[in-house]
Amino acid sequence: MPNVRSSMLHDDAVTAAKISAGAVTSAKIKSGAVSPTNIADTATSGLGMSYTVTIAVPDAAGDVDVTIPYKSEVIDVQVIKSGSAGGGGDILTVKNSAASITNAISLNVADNTRIHATTIDDATSIISAAGTLRATAAKVTNCACRVIVTLVRRA
Repeated sequence: MPNVRSSMLHDDAVTAAKISAGAVTSAKIKSGAVSPTNIADTATSGLGMSYTVTIAVPDAAGDVDVTIPYKSEVIDVQVIKSGSAGGGGDILTVKNSAASITNAISLNVADNTRIHATTIDDATSIISAAGTLRATAAKVTNCACRVIVTLVRRA
């Protein structure tokens, strides 16, 4: 018999008959290889369940809007202070159009500090398809920051 390694004993065809139930888990799938799908409100597992949106907020009071392409629920908001330290009165709020999703997040922190929203309002956290995710900043000293919003796609 010729010198054959076990890694050479395969073919490139993937079929349902070759994959046993439960053999493929999310840990075994390369990031970005599977497109997200709709997840029911009561889902406990699934591929592509969550995604993130990053919003760059300049050092200026006002709104920065992002259109969300499909119905999604905000489940977490992190803010990373940028530019320089903020001061009293520098505040950020994440909204579903005009309705607040998060508490008013104080940006009175040093540059590079990470802050989490302490509340997410479940009455406003679901954004409809083609809806507006909004970061609203109030400026006194410096309100520049990056906002990282984690969302779950909903059916």
